[in-house]
Amino acid sequence: MTIQVTCMGRPAIAVIDQIRAVDKSRIVKLCDELHSQEMLSLEAALRAVLGL
Repeated sequence: MTIQVTCMGRPAIAVIDQIRAVDKSRIVKLCDELHSQEMLSLEAALRAVLGL
């Protein structure tokens, strides 16, 4: 399952069913933030994938 998002000013695709845990210490810097509508779409897709 994928959704269209914008990352660093460019169109991108978030692949929702490829979830993995990442330790916070591995995240070096913040690249960008999702817009509220993108976040709502991502949350809905994630709920569908997880069966919530």
